[in-house]
Amino acid sequence: ERKDKKREIPLQQIIDALPQMIFQADANGDILAYNRRWYDYIGDLDLTEGWGWKDKPIHHPEDLDRTVARWKHSVTTVEPYEIEYRLRRHDGEYRWHLGRAMPIKKSTGEVLMWIGTNTDIHDQKTQR
Repeated sequence: ERKDKKREIPLQQIIDALPQMIFQADANGDILAYNRRWYDYIGDLDLTEGWGWKDKPIHHPEDLDRTVARWKHSVTTVEPYEIEYRLRRHDGEYRWHLGRAMPIKKSTGEVLMWIGTNTDIHDQKTQR
């Protein structure tokens, strides 16, 4: 009975309800999916192409290069990803976020995918 209750709410609905922006990437670091919070924050589906690293970056220009470098480093070394950067909100304001991601591995140790979050830390960071 308890097992059935856990399945009443689809996992995607739970992920969409979380206060963080959630993303899933493949083993090579290419983003596959985002939760609803990401789309609500960005406000433009076109900006999600390339995780905001292409023609219309959503990362602050001062943060973009180190963000991409850190992500590539984590994907290459399989080290957990953690960085603070500014993301442009749908209204044009840049807000500080804590980006984190962890590899999900097969039993062989091979990376299957990455799961990550972006947490808004703007108020805490600017009050320091």
